[in-house]
Amino acid sequence: MTNASTQTFRVSLDAMGGDYGPSETVLGAINAVAAGGIEVFLVGDPVEIQAEIDKHSAHNLPLTIVESDEVIRDGESPLQALRAKPRASAIVGVGLVKEGLADAFVSMGSTGAAMAASAFGLGMMPGIERPGLGGPMYGLAPNTVLIELGSSIDCNPTKLINFAA
Repeated sequence: MTNASTQTFRVSLDAMGGDYGPSETVLGAINAVAAGGIEVFLVGDPVEIQAEIDKHSAHNLPLTIVESDEVIRDGESPLQALRAKPRASAIVGVGLVKEGLADAFVSMGSTGAAMAASAFGLGMMPGIERPGLGGPMYGLAPNTVLIELGSSIDCNPTKLINFAA
């Protein structure tokens, strides 16, 4: 996955996701790649993404624009949106991971869409029924992640074990 000779981590970013995409997502990608060790695939509307790159004169950074046709918005049914918008930014972004072109997928957009696109696009571990949502716990330990940040309102012990796996 990661290029062993340069140790560059490749991230597929749903540049259109979130309340302020693509302006804030592209700026975040620019800041991340400027720090080094990362390459970002900006998935979304090429015209809008390029306009944001131009605003910050970030033409020589390891940023690649990958075109997608649509965005899955908060409030949309993730499963219906996956069927109706097969070229949405979240789906295309997950596809880059599946193809081995990216090491990770990040989205600030619809959590349900990102989780559904990941589950259907990448599959699940055997015996796992639902993906977990996690986030890093900065300052506790180098590799500490908190799983299940309150995104599931119907958790039971079996689902919590699934999230841990």
